[in-house]
Amino acid sequence: MSHYHPHRSRRTRMKTARETQGVPPQEQPMEAHQLGDAPGEVPPLIGLESVVQFLLLMDQAIQAQAGAPPELEESSVVESVPQEAAAAAGRGSLARVSQRRARPFVLLVLCLLAAGAVVVCFLVPCFTASATVTILPVERPISDTTALTVVRGSANPNRHQVPGRRLSALTLSEAQTVPTTGTGHQPAQAAHGMLTFYNASLAMQTISAGTLLVGADGVAVVTEQDAELPAGSLATNGQISVPAHAMIAGSAGNIPAADIYGACCRLDVFVQNRSAFQGGQEARSFPMVTPQDLNGTVAALKASLQESIQAALAVQVHADESLLPPLCTATVRATPAVGEEASQLRVTVAETCTGLVYNTQALQDLVTRVVTEQALRQWGGGYVLAGRVQARVVKSTSEGDKQGSLTLQVTGRGAWVYQFTQAQLHHLATLIAGKSTREARTILLGVAGVQSVTVQLHGTGVETSTTLPGDPAQIKMGELIGFGL
Repeated sequence: MSHYHPHRSRRTRMKTARETQGVPPQEQPMEAHQLGDAPGEVPPLIGLESVVQFLLLMDQAIQAQAGAPPELEESSVVESVPQEAAAAAGRGSLARVSQRRARPFVLLVLCLLAAGAVVVCFLVPCFTASATVTILPVERPISDTTALTVVRGSANPNRHQVPGRRLSALTLSEAQTVPTTGTGHQPAQAAHGMLTFYNASLAMQTISAGTLLVGADGVAVVTEQDAELPAGSLATNGQISVPAHAMIAGSAGNIPAADIYGACCRLDVFVQNRSAFQGGQEARSFPMVTPQDLNGTVAALKASLQESIQAALAVQVHADESLLPPLCTATVRATPAVGEEASQLRVTVAETCTGLVYNTQALQDLVTRVVTEQALRQWGGGYVLAGRVQARVVKSTSEGDKQGSLTLQVTGRGAWVYQFTQAQLHHLATLIAGKSTREARTILLGVAGVQSVTVQLHGTGVETSTTLPGDPAQIKMGELIGFGL
């Protein structure tokens, strides 16, 4: 006996499967993807949560389809098999076959939907154009030199005073022996000696200066002054000695004693060199001390002493203080003197120094205030200090009064740059939105306080594009401030 099973609609079974979930499909709307806070982020076309819900519904539909009675062609059934048992066996076998056939299809759909979600969520924002605009503001250097007074005890900044103190005085000395570098020249020298004249006459006689006498070895000598010979007596002769020198220069003029002996000049007058002539020498060169020898040695000793003095004074300086160049008095001794013949020079330098310190932060604050006031007077508002003011002491002068004050000439240098507010930067982004990069640079360079501009475009296709995004929110404005000082 044949049994006919009427065709059941799959649509009816799918609807029943959905209803078993308790929520109709039209009552499960997909939630929109929320826009991120990051500039330039574009919401994906399909939310991940909606994709998951859709996949769940597809799985439920497949399961419902697997459990539904299949469409069968009319067939004959052996009468000996009960109708209900045959129908149940047929439905179970066909359900298993349908489930096995539908599973690859479900997996393929899931993979395609997952890949699509990744593309939508992560790749779509890459195609959105954005721009970064960096402004280098105008920089104004300021330099000012002012006089400050370092005082002991309380200091008044309004009177350009900074606190400081004097350190204990100390004395250090160093000595050094160096070879001389000078060369002296001495011409040939004539020998000198004494001639003694004797007068046997009873009358006084005079031998004039310049009288020439020749010794036994042929060396001529000449008197250098008149010889007034007293009169002699029957018992003794009158006598006098006068200086004389050899006529030739050099060692040949060093005649021995009695080289000149005998009568000379006048009647009853005799002459003799009772001792040898000396000092005759040839021309010669010799080492000697020069001013450069002395000055160079003194400078080297002072530099070495300054290092020792700085180290000795540094142990008295506190952590919040800075040491000024010490006030020193130097004493120099040199042997032999400049110009004298010597192959070596010994120099001794002694320095007595007084250390002076000031409060580092107080001076820095005061110089910064002075230079800032100068910047405000010169450039007005809108500028801020880039980095910090560099303070340098160029000169120190001791007043020597009872308060022990010290006057410093201090130079302060700093750089002030124009600073844009966030509102100004947003306004600039509005001005250049949708403009070409050339137009954007022209607009920005015409704004007060802008020195140079750099524009960078981001996103797909920017290699051939020269136009900024039309949305100011897609333009990131930045300000580059240097700290070169």
